[in-house]
Amino acid sequence: MPRIVPGKLNCILRSVLALGAIIYISTATQIETTLDMNGMQSTKPPLGRLLLTSSGFVNEAINDEFTRLLEDAASETRSRKVVYIQDAAMMEGGDAELYVRDMRKRLTALGASEVVGVQLAHSPAAKVAQLLSSAACVYVEMGNTYFVAYHIRRTQADVAIRDLVNRGGLFCGASAGAIVAGATLKVCEWKAWDDPGHGQSWDLRSLPTGLDGLNLLQDGMSVFPHYSDQWRNRVAEMKPQHQETVVILDESSALVQEPSGCRVLGTNYDT
Repeated sequence: MPRIVPGKLNCILRSVLALGAIIYISTATQIETTLDMNGMQSTKPPLGRLLLTSSGFVNEAINDEFTRLLEDAASETRSRKVVYIQDAAMMEGGDAELYVRDMRKRLTALGASEVVGVQLAHSPAAKVAQLLSSAACVYVEMGNTYFVAYHIRRTQADVAIRDLVNRGGLFCGASAGAIVAGATLKVCEWKAWDDPGHGQSWDLRSLPTGLDGLNLLQDGMSVFPHYSDQWRNRVAEMKPQHQETVVILDESSALVQEPSGCRVLGTNYDT
């Protein structure tokens, strides 16, 4: 793209002002600048990189997408480190060392240089921020959605995760991790599989953000994982109750988002 000098840029802005146009300026990263009818400007970064699944790396197509997205993230973050958030699985009785060992083996084979496991429930905010500041990717494991969401908020990992995504990093999530990435955790209520922690130390009702997700998806979408035919009627009942679009993922599908857009890898359910 030709270099735009400040004087010419001002002329362009004035010429499109009345139309409330959107222009794109190529800098280190592409930023969308919207001009309203009063000339006020608001900017937002491009879509972040996401890979969301029901059950993780269940097929080669998902493996390949991870490798490709990590390569893109590495080029912008100058890192190949993955921070692996285990809390959702640990709350349900998972073996921390076994989970980290398995994920380290899997992700290094797919391009990661280092995989660091962290349990937010036992980590101070400063440590979490430091880990994520030098990462290319964060992976949020499956398990109890409410539990991991609480500790993401408690440790301010939500701030560090958004910063990672905004600087070109990759967010991966399976099941609980996929739900947390969306606009709301209320999709958990469709199946009621997860203990919501009412009356416990990790009760999300104690936080001002409540059941809000990280809202990393295009157009403020949410995610419903583990879809199968047995959930068809329930999805048809609950989906219209959401103002936002809810993306339906079965066991072999994935939601892939990158700066160029968002798509479903596998079956795209229109239920």
